[in-house]
Amino acid sequence: MKYLQKLLNIVAVSLLFVGLMPTAIYADETITAEIPVTCTTSASVKIEAVTKDAPMPEKDTIEISSDKPGKFVINVSVPGTYEYKVYQLPASDKRVQIDNVVYEVSITSYYTSDGKLQSSVVSKSNKTGAKPDKLHFDNKLPANESKNPVKEANTGIDGENLFLKAGTPIAAGIILVVLLIVTGRRKKAAE
Repeated sequence: MKYLQKLLNIVAVSLLFVGLMPTAIYADETITAEIPVTCTTSASVKIEAVTKDAPMPEKDTIEISSDKPGKFVINVSVPGTYEYKVYQLPASDKRVQIDNVVYEVSITSYYTSDGKLQSSVVSKSNKTGAKPDKLHFDNKLPANESKNPVKEANTGIDGENLFLKAGTPIAAGIILVVLLIVTGRRKKAAE
């Protein structure tokens, strides 16, 4: 019986200590952290979490271009520091030499003194060590190419426009022969 009494006392004291331990209570609040991205050409940009269980954007890859920048939008609801890396995927246009910079991005979320959840975003280039406000990829095209290349029509004989190259003169010749024949018959009929 004394053994049972000691066991109950130990359990009661343990519960008391557990109840007195500080526990983190988070408000049901979500904030948005944004990572803006620009590029000199069209590009596919990917974000990967380095921190385990870090919140992620809805899409981990975005398509951007020189006239259409993008951003990764991450919803954060728990204070902490979350590490990411952002980089370009290989270009589908093999003429483009992509900027192989990898950005290390850190999102730190915290409660202010008035209990509001806030965040800060800091990025760092692995090439220069610079800490830019927005991530920028400086892709290169051959010197004679434009930033937004327009595919030119194929005018070669073996190309898609074979009819335009060879068919048009043939069709014009046939029409001319038909007109000469019709004109010749009309003259004969008139005599």
